[in-house]
Amino acid sequence: MIRADVGRNKVYFLSDRDGPVSLYAYDPGTKQVSLAFPSNGVDIKSASSGPDAIVYEQFGSIHVFDPSTGKQNAVNIQVTGDFPAVRPHYVHAAEQIQNADISPTARAQCLKRTGNSDRARGAW
Repeated sequence: MIRADVGRNKVYFLSDRDGPVSLYAYDPGTKQVSLAFPSNGVDIKSASSGPDAIVYEQFGSIHVFDPSTGKQNAVNIQVTGDFPAVRPHYVHAAEQIQNADISPTARAQCLKRTGNSDRARGAW
């Protein structure tokens, strides 16, 4: 059992009764089980309830289902790793400059360098 929805008297649960694991709603008053929403052929791995919604994991992403509206939304999660070597960083690149030129207006310069990190920004 995931959630007993007191206002509508429903209990939500996960089941694979029709194929892929999906979220179902059981109404104790009518003893009817209904599909809360289609799972599109991909199993729901886990679900947990909060005060106003059910959060579930499906195919590696987190979704929120609102039982009062019947709508579901994916949660945008971005995880940034703590790997200094792959983050943009400054390197001393003066020794790596192969060619240099100045613009015709002398407002900009063009420097060509090589290195093993395409993420590194040169510092001269």
